Amino acid sequence: MATQSVNNKSVSGSFRQSAIVRAQVSTEQLRRVVWWSFWLLIIASGLLLSQWQWQRAAEKQALLQQQQQADSLVNPHLAPQNLSEVILTGQFLDTQSRWLDNRTLNGQVGVALLTPFVDVHGRGWLVDRGFMDTQGSREALDQWLPQADEEKDLLVIHGLWQALDGTASGFVLDEQPEGKRIPRIDLMYWPEETYHFSGVLHLQENSQGLGERQRWWQPYQLTPEKHLGYSLQWFLLAVVALVFAITGRR
Repeated sequence: MATQSVNNKSVSGSFRQSAIVRAQVSTEQLRRVVWWSFWLLIIASGLLLSQWQWQRAAEKQALLQQQQQADSLVNPHLAPQNLSEVILTGQFLDTQSRWLDNRTLNGQVGVALLTPFVDVHGRGWLVDRGFMDTQGSREALDQWLPQADEEKDLLVIHGLWQALDGTASGFVLDEQPEGKRIPRIDLMYWPEETYHFSGVLHLQENSQGLGERQRWWQPYQLTPEKHLGYSLQWFLLAVVALVFAITGRR
């Protein structure tokens, strides 16, 4: 009986030891799964963001080449290529002016003046006449609108043409205008007879029609080189995370 009791205690102790070992192994496996899941998530995120910035750099480079290769057009009969330099002679339809709301320039908040323009051939163009700082005020801006003058002389304006494809103006929650303020560049805010081509001409420095307003629009905010720099930073982050995952676990 004494021998049997000793054997039972020995078997019971073995089971307890085995259970403890299994628990330790299970805990170690769980820690390993959590460890690698965490670092693999960081590595994957870094690689995806690096690839995204690389693609953005390629897109910006294509835009830059498109702008360099685009022709300079004078009173064109056909729709210009995107980012073409366009020179027009004609008159503004000042009564059809609108304020493009919520624009920023050098940290200032304001609006941009958009006015249809009729060239000497009778074709209508939508023209961006520059940025005006409002310091975020929501007051009416009627006093700053150009005054209509039926006897005014012909103007010669020049700028960069931005073709509108339905996505260039960005997403907004509310498309309804607020008085003369509109939330985005969209031809729906003007009668169809005021324009012939789907796009907007952004006036450049020293162009007639710009007045005291400032040129604000840029084809892109970041250069291809900056996007490549960001791509390299995200890739290095993924590499560093891989090194930490391996050495830290050891």
